[in-house]
Amino acid sequence: EADLQTTTRVSGLRLKLLNDILLGVTSRRYSLNTGEGPLAFDLSRNKGHADLVGASWNALGRYGKCLYFDGSDRMETGYLTTVGASEARTIAFWVKAPPGVTGVICGFGQTVGGGWSRVQFNWSSDKVRLYVRDDAGNVRQYTSTATVADNAWHLVVGVINPSADETELWIDGEYDGGAAGALGQITVDTYGLTWGCLHNNGVYSSYSAGYIDEPTVLERTLTEKEIHGLYRRDPPPSGVARASAGNLVMVYLAAHSESTVYKIITGRVIDRFTYGEPDEPTLELVCEDLGEIMHERTFTREYAMPTQISGIVDDVSDDSLPELFHEIDATNRAISNKFNLDNVWSLLGKLAETAKFTSGESGANFYVDPGGSLRFKKYGAFTCPYNISDGSDGNPANILDIRVRETMKGEPRLVNDVRVVIFEEETLPRDEDSLTESAEGWSSPDPTDMGYPQSDTGDYQAGTASIHFNTTNPGTQYRMRCEFTELDLTGYDSIKFYLKYSAGLSIDSLEIRIWRGGWLWVTDYYEKTGIVPLGSGAWHEYTVDMIAMSKTGNPGNIIKNVRIRAVHSSQIGTGGFLVDKLRFIRNEKYGDHADAGSQAEYGKRTLRTVDKAITDIYFADYVAQNIVDHRKNPLVIVEATVPGRAQVGYRPPQTVTLTSLKDGVDGETFQMQRARHRYTPGEGYFCDLELVAARKPDGSYEPKVAPVMFDLAAQIAAGRKAIRDRELNSLRNQWM
Repeated sequence: EADLQTTTRVSGLRLKLLNDILLGVTSRRYSLNTGEGPLAFDLSRNKGHADLVGASWNALGRYGKCLYFDGSDRMETGYLTTVGASEARTIAFWVKAPPGVTGVICGFGQTVGGGWSRVQFNWSSDKVRLYVRDDAGNVRQYTSTATVADNAWHLVVGVINPSADETELWIDGEYDGGAAGALGQITVDTYGLTWGCLHNNGVYSSYSAGYIDEPTVLERTLTEKEIHGLYRRDPPPSGVARASAGNLVMVYLAAHSESTVYKIITGRVIDRFTYGEPDEPTLELVCEDLGEIMHERTFTREYAMPTQISGIVDDVSDDSLPELFHEIDATNRAISNKFNLDNVWSLLGKLAETAKFTSGESGANFYVDPGGSLRFKKYGAFTCPYNISDGSDGNPANILDIRVRETMKGEPRLVNDVRVVIFEEETLPRDEDSLTESAEGWSSPDPTDMGYPQSDTGDYQAGTASIHFNTTNPGTQYRMRCEFTELDLTGYDSIKFYLKYSAGLSIDSLEIRIWRGGWLWVTDYYEKTGIVPLGSGAWHEYTVDMIAMSKTGNPGNIIKNVRIRAVHSSQIGTGGFLVDKLRFIRNEKYGDHADAGSQAEYGKRTLRTVDKAITDIYFADYVAQNIVDHRKNPLVIVEATVPGRAQVGYRPPQTVTLTSLKDGVDGETFQMQRARHRYTPGEGYFCDLELVAARKPDGSYEPKVAPVMFDLAAQIAAGRKAIRDRELNSLRNQWM
């Protein structure tokens, strides 16, 4: 089902579809329905998109489109793993091949000792063989009794299970057989999983021909019922099942018989619900129209950029944060004014989402009380001795009912130190390349061929050109100089550039010098010597840390010249130099909540947005990109019903392990927010649990997100937030 609505306050949609039962344990899944392009897109949450080398798209797949391999093609997934001695993997795929076909269908591995640990499927007399070799040299192989190469589609499922010392091969949903015996750890983390041939030690061989559809890698063994489900499901689950809160989905509108579609909305997932029976799990997505974010016509009602938000901290934060102020250059003053009119509490709420962790994640564990003080939430949790499970993890099945909601509206405050970005990384020139697009300002005092330096549009690393020097017999050195508009070095951290030199040149080292005056009698400068050249005939990027540059005389902070010098002990030789993307870098600067000295180190900073022709469309796109980048810790809320009385030990704020594969949760740790024990006559005792965790960008879960309200100010702040959310919740009820 699809339900799209637009009102005067909000624009969005609700999608309802069948969920992917095995999403939580899927490492790779390629539907192969793209039908064009050089990539096969991974529909798991790992985004392991595969490169196609020669493989062609075909419209007659088992489900929609598929890939055809002609005996010289391959698909490189890059999938690498180590299957531990107590772990397992399952590889499933549909295949159609002619009788007499030979070669490897897929495989991957690593050289260990004198042998090669690997997992592979190959053809053997029109049958499929599963071959597995562990790190200790134990080999387990089995060839199907069923004929598979007969120009018909067949589902092949191979189970590699060191935890049970066995392998299994299933054909068309039925167990065909397997191999048993000692099987330990299998290290296959060097030669990535490749379809269509064997990849061994960087060499591709044993190519095979045929059609492949729905290749999938799962992180555990599958039950007989689950394998039957793979065989019976028609069509396979939609790739949108992998969408999480904060992700973008594209919604298209077309009649069933239409071959073309038209995108009508780009939506950001605000709420993600999973429920239903294990055989028919249901997924609901509530999305806001990202195109309306400029006008606050969204559920989250956000529009400010992360750098803009931090400007308000100066007014309300305590002394533990650096002092900041904000300045913006914009062509659309209405936008700037609207930002200034936003109230401080709203901006600080947004700041809590844009602050970064040292790990690169976003979200914060602080809030501002009504008095304007910046406070950090406290946490407490202890481990529950019981598990909540659907039985797939080996624990007793005790889930009577479960509903999972993943939402961008919540308070995921991860237990970690936070940092406030003072300013993001900047470069000069701002386009990073203008100094090397034209030969203007470039010269050399050493022997240089006629017509050089020149702008070379045929060999460049960035932009549209590079600076080309060509020299004959320059002696022991060759100098390349550039003069530009005066630059204040204050706050800049490094110099970066790309350099390429021909094989006819001999270079012992490189040197970088910067200064302000003219070319003659240079006595005041910064210099870095002894830079190791990275090889001839190819582009290499060099980074010079300014703090490591020596200082001669009194060069000051203003410069207008840079010189790159190549040095050799006897003779540089004959050949050419190319220089590209020369720029000065100011690194991202930030202060964290414990950094009392950050003000002294960074001073009072000015935040600028410059060189941007900000139109409504451009601004909306820019803001949307920042919000997506900085909002990656959605809150996952689980409502589960389990048998009561016998497990009355459930108490907040315990942490508990949850497994419900149909809802995409496999052994994750959640924190209890609420436990309700109840009795119904004739039915018995039950326990209703509300569990919560934040899902981080890498897919892992952080359970300790339920704050303890430890003072009156915090409770008042929470009350204010509840009032602000009341209108939002009434709107959301229309969707649900």
